[in-house]
Amino acid sequence: IARLPLAVKDALEKKKIILAKEKAELELNESLENNRLILENSMDAILLTLPDGGIIRANRAACEMFQMTEAEICLLGRNGIVDANDPRLPLLLQERERIGNTHGELTLIRKDKSKFPAEITTAIFTDSVGKLKTSMIIRDVTERNRAEESLRESEEKYYKLVNFSPYCIVLHSEGKMTYVNEASIKLFGGKDRDDFIGKPILDFVHPDFRNVVKNRLKQLAGKSIVPLIEEKFIRLDGTFVEVEVSATPITLNGEPFVQVVFNDITERKRSEKSMREYAEQYRTMVSATLFGFLLVGEKGKLLDVNDTYCSMSGYTKEELLNLSISDLEVIDKPEDVARRIQRIIETGTEQFESKHRAKDGRVFDIEISISFLYSQKQFIGFIREITDRKRAEEELKNKNTFIQTVLDNLPIGIALNEIDKGNSFYINKKFEEIYGWPKDEMKNISDFFKKVYPDIKYREELETKILADIKSGDPSRMHWEDCTVTHKDGSKRIVDAVNIPLNEQNTMVSTVIDITERKLAEEELHKLSRAVEQSPALVIITNPDGDIEYVNKKFCLVTGYTKEEVIGENPRILKSGHQDQQYYKELWDTILAGKEWIGEFLDKKKDGELYWESARISPMVNKDGDITHFVAVKEDITEKKTMIEELIIA
Repeated sequence: IARLPLAVKDALEKKKIILAKEKAELELNESLENNRLILENSMDAILLTLPDGGIIRANRAACEMFQMTEAEICLLGRNGIVDANDPRLPLLLQERERIGNTHGELTLIRKDKSKFPAEITTAIFTDSVGKLKTSMIIRDVTERNRAEESLRESEEKYYKLVNFSPYCIVLHSEGKMTYVNEASIKLFGGKDRDDFIGKPILDFVHPDFRNVVKNRLKQLAGKSIVPLIEEKFIRLDGTFVEVEVSATPITLNGEPFVQVVFNDITERKRSEKSMREYAEQYRTMVSATLFGFLLVGEKGKLLDVNDTYCSMSGYTKEELLNLSISDLEVIDKPEDVARRIQRIIETGTEQFESKHRAKDGRVFDIEISISFLYSQKQFIGFIREITDRKRAEEELKNKNTFIQTVLDNLPIGIALNEIDKGNSFYINKKFEEIYGWPKDEMKNISDFFKKVYPDIKYREELETKILADIKSGDPSRMHWEDCTVTHKDGSKRIVDAVNIPLNEQNTMVSTVIDITERKLAEEELHKLSRAVEQSPALVIITNPDGDIEYVNKKFCLVTGYTKEEVIGENPRILKSGHQDQQYYKELWDTILAGKEWIGEFLDKKKDGELYWESARISPMVNKDGDITHFVAVKEDITEKKTMIEELIIA
């Protein structure tokens, strides 16, 4: 070629340059086509942008992501698709300006104004004509963020589940603790994890169990499964705790660990010991109890009995074990027994009274408490013979009937009331009769007062006093006299009421008597007494022996004696000696015969002065005809006698 003419040489060089240029253009076109294909078919949104935020191109994925056309995206520019409130945007732009590219997350905005998180990769470059341009590759990370959040929540839940599990959980690697949960810290008596992390697991194993644990660790290192065991651990304060332990080999981040799960069984062991002791006590109790014991199968067959029930029934144990419960029952028929068994299976327990028949045919009353053991499908029953109690109850019932009859027929009204509620639970017939209202209308204390004492003012005064007296708790105050009650028919009666509190029985005994007739009689007697007291005649009342029991004012005025001077004395203190003994004998014979004597006396006053009196002396007899008193009604006739004598003399 060096020998070729210069022109040929130049032509060849030009051709070479042309070919190289064509090749370069072809490669460029292929590159542009490839880039176009990548741009158009990329699953990520790609934007060709300017440093100032303008958008030149947007691929199809970007249009789909933002729900816009390419022209709409270009028109909006960066400020139209990026959340202006996202504080990360200026930081990303500064980073890109500083090093030429950057990567991060931003909140972007779709056409419908909805926002979504996106991962952004952006870079600054110079195009073929030397102008600065930028690119943005965008990926919607909504689902990824949601998955990551879900994963974080799941991890947090798992962490809480493990950390706050009621079971103690420890992880160790190569024999040293790497993790302990809260329950483990509490069981070992530590303050926090620093008391355990990095410490040998064997330091916390009781010496009696260390060889066992070492062998288990060897098996775990070989990925073998080790069984659940019970052992003892050592707390930080040196005390021991019984635990139930399971251990499992696991892999975390490619590293082998052993996960140990254990729980404190101290209480369980203590309970098991107590249960064993209880079982022994139970067996002793069953054999020695004063109650009869039966173990009964699901169909009613006797499986076990104690000596007490053998004594009750007169059967031997061997004889009873060949019988069923229906063979002993007197009240219930076999079908009734079957129904009771089914009911106890459903409810679990039942207590009832029944009658059993002894071997000799004797029937005895029993009280039985029976429970169903679901696991064994058996019944256990404790039986107490209550023949004597039933007899006593029958006697008590008869006594109660007697007392009820007595109470119902007493001449005084009686009501029994609950102290705390004020309601009557018993009212006898006389109570109804005295208050004049049916018992059903007097059971409530408030209704009682309204009905029996209809006058509001009288009721309020009386109710205030009665309730205050009851509240005092002083029985001496719970006596109310001369209360006027109104019957349902409007008639009125006068009563005396007395309450007797029985606080331990929560019972107030209310009694009442009708004193209407007595009050009327007292009024009549009072009238008669006033009449006698104010009579112009001398009145003397003596007992059958003649001892003075009463004299009126006229007697005192005439004789000069006071009442106190003559009460208990005999009327002979008035004798003047004018009448002889025969005169007085006739008087006594007359009045002792139940007849009235009429005559005159010359008697002597206290000061010795004599005076004449006419007398009428009558016996007082009771309903049986017996003389109880003598009544003498006398009149001073001294002046009359003097006048007659003067007339005779004249």
